[in-house]
Amino acid sequence: IFPTSFYLGAVYSEAFFLACVLGAFVAADKKLWLLATAAAGLAIATRLVGVFLLLALIWQAFSGARNIRAVLLLPLSLIGLLAYMSFLQFEFHDPFYFFHVQSEFGSGRQETLILLPQTIWRGIKIVFTVPFSQIWITYAQELVLSLLAFATLLYGYIRRNKLRLPLSWVLYALGVLLLPTLTGTLSSMPRYILVAFPLFYIWAQVLLKYRLVRSILILLSISLLVYNTIQFIQGHWVA
Repeated sequence: IFPTSFYLGAVYSEAFFLACVLGAFVAADKKLWLLATAAAGLAIATRLVGVFLLLALIWQAFSGARNIRAVLLLPLSLIGLLAYMSFLQFEFHDPFYFFHVQSEFGSGRQETLILLPQTIWRGIKIVFTVPFSQIWITYAQELVLSLLAFATLLYGYIRRNKLRLPLSWVLYALGVLLLPTLTGTLSSMPRYILVAFPLFYIWAQVLLKYRLVRSILILLSISLLVYNTIQFIQGHWVA
C-alpha cells in the first residue's frame, strides 16, 4: 500500500531487483554464500545500486564469523557489471558512460556529484516555488518521502539494537537511498524507496504501538496509491 507500490506490478525492474536482494540476504543468513553471490550478481546486473548489496553482504560475512571464504566469493557478483563496463569502454571509450550521460535523461540530473544537503535544498525550493498542480504533487511526494526515508533510516540506525535491525540492512538501504540523490535531483525517489526494504521493517516495528497513527497513515498511503496509479495509467509522470 506504499504510494508507488504499483510499480512492483508494472514493467519496471523494481520487483525483480527486490526479489534478488531478499533472496541474497536470506541465502546469506543461511550461510549459502554461493547462492547469495548468484542472487547479488543478478541484482547488480539489474540495478547499479545492487553494488551496495554486495558491500552489505561482505560486511555481514566478515562481521559475524569472519567468513573469509565468503568475503572472497561475493565479489564474483560484480562480473556482470564489469562486463557491461568493458562493453562501454570498447563502444564509447568510457567505462562510466552510464553515469556521464545522466543529464541526457532529463529530470534535472547532472553528471557531477551533488551532495545530499544540496539536493534536498533544491527539492525544498521546487516545492515552494512551483504553482500547485499535478506536477507539484509529484515534487511534494519526492521531497516528503525522501526526507521520511532518510529520517527513518537514521532512527533505525540509532535504535538498531532494540529494533533488531542488522547493520548490513542499514548499509544496503543507505546506498539505495543515497546514490540517486548524487545526480542532484529527488526525481523518482518514491519509486527507488520501494527496494529499500529495511525502511518498511522499521515502519512496521514503530507503528505497531500506535494504532491510530497507523490507521491514519495507511489511509493516506492508500489514497496516494490510488491517485498515483490513476496518474500512471493516464500517462503522467509519477516517479
